[in-house]
Amino acid sequence: MKKLFLSVFALAVTPLLVFGCDDGVASNTENATSCKGAKLDAKGKCRLPNGRFAKAKCCAGPAEQCDAPILEAIEACVTDIRNNDPDFDPSVTSGFDLYDQCSDPEVTAPARDARCEGSKPPAYCALDMDAFTSEYLPVCRVEATHRWLDGACVFGESYRDILDSAEAMVVVGRRQLTAGSSLTDLQRSQILSAVEATAHDVSTVEAAFEVVDDNVIFQSELWDASGRRGFTAYEMGAGDNSFGKIFVSGTTEVAATINDGILEGCSPLWGNERRRCATDADCRGGTKCHGRPEGFALGRCIDPTLDTSPLETTACTVTETSFGCPDGSGLVCAGAAASGEGLCLPGWMRGRFHSWPRTAIPDNKPAGADAALLAYGLATVDMDIKLTMQISHQRISDLRVKLINPAGTEVVVFEGSSQTPGTEVYFDDKPVIGFSGDESVNGVWHLVAIDKKSGKTGTLDRFDLELTSRWD
Repeated sequence: MKKLFLSVFALAVTPLLVFGCDDGVASNTENATSCKGAKLDAKGKCRLPNGRFAKAKCCAGPAEQCDAPILEAIEACVTDIRNNDPDFDPSVTSGFDLYDQCSDPEVTAPARDARCEGSKPPAYCALDMDAFTSEYLPVCRVEATHRWLDGACVFGESYRDILDSAEAMVVVGRRQLTAGSSLTDLQRSQILSAVEATAHDVSTVEAAFEVVDDNVIFQSELWDASGRRGFTAYEMGAGDNSFGKIFVSGTTEVAATINDGILEGCSPLWGNERRRCATDADCRGGTKCHGRPEGFALGRCIDPTLDTSPLETTACTVTETSFGCPDGSGLVCAGAAASGEGLCLPGWMRGRFHSWPRTAIPDNKPAGADAALLAYGLATVDMDIKLTMQISHQRISDLRVKLINPAGTEVVVFEGSSQTPGTEVYFDDKPVIGFSGDESVNGVWHLVAIDKKSGKTGTLDRFDLELTSRWD
């Protein structure tokens, strides 16, 4: 987790769009302050029309687009890591992290050198390497990331991505279906179609449940917060492998097929919202950068003016047959995690943050093991907090585990005692009760696992949060 956490934090660098770096060779005060008519010469030096040197900023100017060879070098680096790095783990390192990692001066140096040694060097050749790194490459990272997302499946690459780490997707609700579940005619048609992915030929819903593992099918209602579209997924096991289909909400139109856990034939691509940003300039299509934690230039591109549903802020109740707000409405039942009752709020106000820290828990040390997540891109304060965590320990009765919000407020989520059996603590989206609901939701959250007695050891393996927010 440490490597991923640091790479996410590395994105918190605000791109500077106006270059102002001095090349150190301006011959006098007049030349240093005047830029009129300045151009790069054949050797890449910034000169005024009279032949005298000018400051580098006179030739560099604002960077609005990334030079194609630099962009291509970044994209080639990402492809190389995905295809050839044996240590690459998509569950730990996201596409966003890859583009951040590859927007690097060493990666782009060959392309930069080739361009700057040419007969018509581009304007960025007037910058020294420090300025190129801090001022030009962030612009390239943003553009490269946009290009990737424009062609990327909004669900991610696997079905697990949707549930764990697909940054555009909001899980409105999940339920476990059996042959005895109450189903609408549309749901029956969707289930029959979804079971086709297992290669079983069935003609009735009853037969469909008979051919899948444990006679269970999982239904998930999804909201694409990047393009404001609803989807319904049906996933099932067949021979311990994952199969199913994802449908456009309210239809039998297939948006993607789940084949052995991998998503195939995905048609919905990323929209303009929910993309990572450091400033409003990183966003497109009228969106703005929202949910930036204090001290971090990292948020998400959102357009709250599109939150126009007349059902927003109405009361909702989650039941066995309803997720609280109408399917496909783009609303989630916020505040319902513990009591089942809440308010319908825009789906983008819910986000999931995922990590695998895999860190050792010090034996009988008060400080414990500390895993951290940066939450961003949400509204302002929390409504629901759901915790997924996995801890392996030889004696879990030794453990105390606490969750700490960005304001520093602590809630104990597990307290072992002499009567606590087992060697693992596992929570799957467990509601956390005890926070005030009026403290910042965006910021660094900590999960701290403390071993209270000597003699036995363990590890903090997983730490996820699903956070639903509201405006304060």
